[in-house]
Amino acid sequence: VYSSNNRIWFSNFIANHSNIFLVGSTNTVLSSAEEITYTYNSNTYISHLGNYWDNYTGEDADNNGIGDTPYTSVAGQDNYPLMESFENYITATEPKLGVRSCIHAFSSCLLYFSSRLTARLTVE
Repeated sequence: VYSSNNRIWFSNFIANHSNIFLVGSTNTVLSSAEEITYTYNSNTYISHLGNYWDNYTGEDADNNGIGDTPYTSVAGQDNYPLMESFENYITATEPKLGVRSCIHAFSSCLLYFSSRLTARLTVE
């Protein structure tokens, strides 16, 4: 199965041997398409949002909840890695087509994850 132009964001990748593995996918983007207004630690910000990766070791100097350096995985680069799981971020609206499963019914890509994953996939 092949797919292209996939967008994966606002997901938690926790305690996985390999955080994300895509088969036959091209042009996968690991962040939101547009900037989003969100609240983190009682402060409101506007930015793109990426994913939470439990093995991300970057810093957040401005304390906006988004890492200052990208997270790189075999699926690509997340330029807006979340510093905490997405439940710690409040957005004005639910991310469109958000689901809490590993495979979205409308997506033709296959995603292989290990245990304890919460994912929200957006197919555009």
